[in-house]
Amino acid sequence: MWPNESFHRTCRGKPAAVAWLTAQGVRFASGGIRKGASGYDSIFVHPKANEQFPIAGKGVLIELVQAPAEIIEAFARIETPTP
Repeated sequence: MWPNESFHRTCRGKPAAVAWLTAQGVRFASGGIRKGASGYDSIFVHPKANEQFPIAGKGVLIELVQAPAEIIEAFARIETPTP
């Protein structure tokens, strides 16, 4: 149920990715997407699941951080090889 190929292709924007994960039952900590210490957007997966959101960090607070632009561009080149 975690991100897969369809997630990657349909949720390129951060808010869309968080919305998709939330719809799958992932519980996020309050605060939403914000700038992290590294200067990139980040959001935290809550350590404890609940009835409404059964997917969580199993006791661990998990930070999801936006990849730097050069990493995103490198993955885009892998996905669409030039002929």
